[in-house]
Amino acid sequence: MKLIISFLFLFSTQAEPIIPSVKQFKLIQRENNKFYLIKKRDISKINLLVKEEKKLEIIELNVSGSKARLITISTLNKAANLYCVIYSAGESGTSLIVEEHRCALYNTDSMRFEGDFPFQYLPKTKDTSIRLSQPEYKVEDKKLKIFDNGVLIKALELYK
Repeated sequence: MKLIISFLFLFSTQAEPIIPSVKQFKLIQRENNKFYLIKKRDISKINLLVKEEKKLEIIELNVSGSKARLITISTLNKAANLYCVIYSAGESGTSLIVEEHRCALYNTDSMRFEGDFPFQYLPKTKDTSIRLSQPEYKVEDKKLKIFDNGVLIKALELYK
């Protein structure tokens, strides 16, 4: 009976992917005023015999301004191995100030960042009628396709 329960427990935990926590990521700013996002690897997944194995993944972020902050982690529908680490990339604009949220796309299969892409544009105004064109993340033909203003900016092969 214990064997059956153990088997069911193992099977049920493998069915749902584990979403990384924001606490596993660290946002840092270097002396050159560039921002970087770092993720610590799970030590159980590191092959210590391979010298090329890195204990950290890192990506340079596309931040406009002198402030950035982590917001949350979002899953992507139909792309179980990809997560968006969403961060505020600052504000820009003259007649309309827009706060930009970006996605540092993290691949749990390859244990690395796939890139830094626009995620959401938020107008910083009291006028609620302003609508901005938002980036789209679509899964088509076993690829994740990222569009901004209707233009394809990235297509990634899905592993699962």
